[in-house]
Amino acid sequence: AVVGDGTLALITAHLLRLYSPAELIVCGQRPAQAALALELGATGFALDDAAGPFDLVIEAAGTPGAVERALGLARRGGRVVLIGLAGNDVTARFRIDDVINNDLLISASFAYTSAAWAEVTALLRSGQINPAPLITHRFPLEAYADAYQVLRHGDGPRGKVMLDIGA
Repeated sequence: AVVGDGTLALITAHLLRLYSPAELIVCGQRPAQAALALELGATGFALDDAAGPFDLVIEAAGTPGAVERALGLARRGGRVVLIGLAGNDVTARFRIDDVINNDLLISASFAYTSAAWAEVTALLRSGQINPAPLITHRFPLEAYADAYQVLRHGDGPRGKVMLDIGA
């Protein structure tokens, strides 16, 4: 499972599908992101915690609630990976005994190596990953104000907004 439905969560789901999981659920908060999650490789989209438990849960939203949700979705003996950035001094509340009794492995990742970059480049070159669906809106440069409005209040699926400087 991937907790979050923003760009980081969607690209995470897109990469995870390369491992052919039996189930890959994006657990989000915006129903409009469901179709985009499915297009990028998820097998399902959940607005609640009805799905699970999961062997692997990746938190990619960067909020205390997302961390708490990820811990709750992991099966006994499962792994939770935190990759969302919440900011300094942000804390999450969870029952420590639940983590211990469920034998959860919690890890985090922020940095990447030059070998990881080389692997991603090879995946892009081979067509195994295609980030194009993440660009959900395109605007000419002079319409930058409209682009900011989509970022702030846009309806429908939302990935990345691109300003075209060549138009």
